[in-house]
Amino acid sequence: MTERFYIENFQEQFCQEGFDNFDSLWDYTGEWVEPVNKRRGGWSGVCRLSIPNTAEPPFYLKRQENHNTKTFKHPFRGIPTYLREVNNVHRFNRFGIPTIELVYYGDRKQQNKHQAILISRALDEYEELEPWITKANEKQLNEMLQKLAKQIRNMHAKGLMHMYLNSSSILVRKTKKSLLEKSSIDIRIIDLESVRIQPISKQRRYKDLSYMLNNISGLSNQNFSDFLKYYFESKPAFPGAKNMHARLLRGLE
Repeated sequence: MTERFYIENFQEQFCQEGFDNFDSLWDYTGEWVEPVNKRRGGWSGVCRLSIPNTAEPPFYLKRQENHNTKTFKHPFRGIPTYLREVNNVHRFNRFGIPTIELVYYGDRKQQNKHQAILISRALDEYEELEPWITKANEKQLNEMLQKLAKQIRNMHAKGLMHMYLNSSSILVRKTKKSLLEKSSIDIRIIDLESVRIQPISKQRRYKDLSYMLNNISGLSNQNFSDFLKYYFESKPAFPGAKNMHARLLRGLE
């Protein structure tokens, strides 16, 4: 069995509430955030979990059973999709791309059942991209497009392809550290269970960007055009960038 808390003070708080091992977390009876997802011969689901008498926000407790993804190293039985997500969170952290904050991960095999648990902090201060857009002014929207283009460009430069860049996988908040500081935009890219290492530069870039253009309805064609400009103006340049930029712009017509 694999089991690890990533933040020590959270481990203490969880233990004080009786959540000190895999069994206690697995047996939690909170309400599901959404209907349990049944596929791949197994299931997965998410609950919110609060720790009383703390200033911490709620947590997301994700559990799955026989919900595996096949990999190059594990082509037959695969690995838990949550383990794949944890590995990708570590990659994003290493490359300085903001994403979820890991609290706990554990998995075990029991009576031919492969079970896994992933806990992260709830990012309640963030909004999904499309609802955020409806309240943003022009200056905020432009700042968001620049930062988002930079983060996605960085992700692609590190050889990673998200696969599903849509409104729910891009979280945004407006931050202000003090009364003397100007507000700034903070972005997190989440839903990393499908992120894959894709060594072919053109393929990972074009697939992710074209998916965005087709699946984020809250941005106008001009917004997308500005986003692509910020993305392709970033350095260093890569082979085929000019043709890809033109191809994506044609998709807006």
